[in-house]
Amino acid sequence: GFSPEGLLEALPQFMSLARLDWRGLMAVPSREGGRSGCAFRQLVALERSCRPLTRGELSMGMSEDYGVALREGREASVVWIRLGTALFGARER
Repeated sequence: GFSPEGLLEALPQFMSLARLDWRGLMAVPSREGGRSGCAFRQLVALERSCRPLTRGELSMGMSEDYGVALREGREASVVWIRLGTALFGARER
C-alpha cells in the first residue's frame, strides 16, 4: 500500500511499466473516515490525479459504509464495494 503522497511520487516509475494494467485505486478507510465520506472523497481526488494510469475505477466501501462510498464515488467510472458482512453475517473470531 501507499500513502497518497507516496503513490504520487511513485507514479513516474509505474508509468514506465508498459505491461502494468492499472484500473483504479482501492482504500479501506477507518470507520470514522468511511462514515464521514472524507476518505472516499480523498480517494476520488487521488484517482483523478493518477490518470491516465488509472481508468476511473475505485474499490471503496464495505457493508457499514457502502452508501457513503457510492455517493462519494458517483462520478467514477466504476465503484466496487465489498459487502461480505451484509451478505454472510459477521465472522466468528
